[in-house]
Amino acid sequence: MLKLPESLADVLTFDVDTLSVSGREGKHREFKVDFAQKDMSDYTKALAAFANADGGIIIFGVRDRPREIVGIKEVIDEARWADRLREDFAPEIVFSTRTYEIKGKILLAIGTNASPHRPIIAKINRSKKSADKDGKPIITESIREGTIYYRYGGQIRPIGYTELSTMLADRERNRIKAMMENLKVVEKIGIQNVGIVDMKEGSSHLYLSKETARGLSFIDRGRFVEEDGAPAYVVLGNVDLNQVIHRPLEDEDKNLPMEVAKHLKPIVQKIYGIEIPFSPGQVSQILRHLGVLDDNTHSIWEKKLRRRYITRKGIEAIEAFVLAAPLEALRAFGSKAVIAQYEALP
Repeated sequence: MLKLPESLADVLTFDVDTLSVSGREGKHREFKVDFAQKDMSDYTKALAAFANADGGIIIFGVRDRPREIVGIKEVIDEARWADRLREDFAPEIVFSTRTYEIKGKILLAIGTNASPHRPIIAKINRSKKSADKDGKPIITESIREGTIYYRYGGQIRPIGYTELSTMLADRERNRIKAMMENLKVVEKIGIQNVGIVDMKEGSSHLYLSKETARGLSFIDRGRFVEEDGAPAYVVLGNVDLNQVIHRPLEDEDKNLPMEVAKHLKPIVQKIYGIEIPFSPGQVSQILRHLGVLDDNTHSIWEKKLRRRYITRKGIEAIEAFVLAAPLEALRAFGSKAVIAQYEALP
């Protein structure tokens, strides 16, 4: 994941007194004066183009003429970015965001590295309404389904033959290299002693032959299993020989804590009958109380993305807990004042 610098000076070259910006847009950087919802797919297209090339960042809060820092009106949270990027492009684009402040003005940077899963391809057609110089309404295409966008200098265009050919050749070369390295490990260890772990984002798969698994001990569902002092192995889920332990995570299960909090807040208010703050942190508190936080069934911590997903089972578990035991649930996530207020209700 791209780690954005902590200092704005490492992102922009600007005059501290006048806030004028001397750097220009280029292959790895794009300026926007402010965030506009109608232009959202233009932004996701820029991130896809960066991911298909060498990576880059979009900086919101910089005016072009004259080029200076003006700040933004609203900071867009990561959940909105993640949702729209998943809707517009695949494979998933790994991104980072960071806000900066200078003289009371807020800037937002969002960036991505070159994707290891290139090419990133548009999944959907999107367009936006605008007006020409005479005020007549016009419709402009933002992204086209099936298109691979690429960053050329300071421009975004559909990828050309040379770049696409190079990208596909690099992907195949890396695939063969990884395969050969794994085959060397298999040869060294012995085919009879090897299992396969699939490390796809949002899921974990384990393949073991009966010969490979013979004599292994596992920590299964929190129960420590050991025989004659043999080493134990931690497995999240059940151990099924010749089977996949966890199926791939579906899009419906990739719910960020902020999204879950927004979804459940009306239900929480209805159950308790009082105004109760309900934040992403409180979603995690309930799951921790239930003993299912990051259990790879109700919620999943994605190490590569440094992001927690709440699955449909996790959402159902929270809702069922609040409905069945409202006071116990409130004690798990509510403040002392809120608990006292609820207990005082007739």
